[in-house]
Amino acid sequence: TDHATVGMATSILVRAQILADDRDRDEEDALRSLWARALAANDGSSMMFMVGPVAQLARADGDLAMARQAFEKFDLAMAPIDIVEAAVATMWMCGAANEASAIIDQTLATLADTPSSRSKALIEHRAAVFAMLRGDVEGAEAAAHRALEYSRIGPWPAQTIAALELIAAINVHRGWDTAAARLVGAAAAARELTGVRMSLDPEHTAIRDALTTARERLGEGEFEHEASAGAALTLDEATEYALRMHGERRRPNFGWDALTPTERQVAEFAAQGLTNPQIAERLLMGRETVKTHLSSVYTKTGLANRTQLAAEFLRLGAT
Repeated sequence: TDHATVGMATSILVRAQILADDRDRDEEDALRSLWARALAANDGSSMMFMVGPVAQLARADGDLAMARQAFEKFDLAMAPIDIVEAAVATMWMCGAANEASAIIDQTLATLADTPSSRSKALIEHRAAVFAMLRGDVEGAEAAAHRALEYSRIGPWPAQTIAALELIAAINVHRGWDTAAARLVGAAAAARELTGVRMSLDPEHTAIRDALTTARERLGEGEFEHEASAGAALTLDEATEYALRMHGERRRPNFGWDALTPTERQVAEFAAQGLTNPQIAERLLMGRETVKTHLSSVYTKTGLANRTQLAAEFLRLGAT
């Protein structure tokens, strides 16, 4: 078996074990050894497979120097999105907050015209974490809900669960402890169901501390009552709950600002002349889902058809 294949298989296994909080030290030592061999040989293909899990392992162990070193061989402007996301999280933890934030902004701009909902979910999530850690609660809330919107398009359950936990922490900063308890209960139940059990710093500690605050303010009994109510929700129901709560607080009922991020994407593609099947293919969703979103767009904007939609986008300079 070639080195790259072994490295890929070991990386996948170690990453899964870390996320499941079921670590195997022998496998982790094997990954470190394979990584050292790839570095010595300047084996780019092997390093590409291993760099994310290697950095994740280093972050889990608190070895930030190793985590940062893992990305030095890569041009992040050209790297796969998983590497970018892991790299900026590591940079933040190493004290390079401005550099990390700049890369996030550049990556979001690059992703603006791409259909990859998973990539957008990962980077918006990271943007939300950074905003929360900076104390920008409004920016964190907006980015976290965009991440949640994108994660459900896949659907991408791991990203959805992470977004729900992050939104729960942001709700605590808003003083919305009851909603936070429900969302964390839903996320915990989903983690139990899927086997994805662990988030990493920099957000893990911040989320834990926020939820401790909510538990103290609500009281143990009330917090557990609301968390149990959240645990009874499916992941889809919890997502709808989080988005509905956000929409009721922030989004108007009519006009362009009333559109969700997904509705906005559908509207943009429709204005460009794409058919429903083409939009469905671009956004990785069903044709009926596209039809539902488009109907919502017409209702909220007061427009009647694609011709009016295209004309309005042209007027607004959105295309």
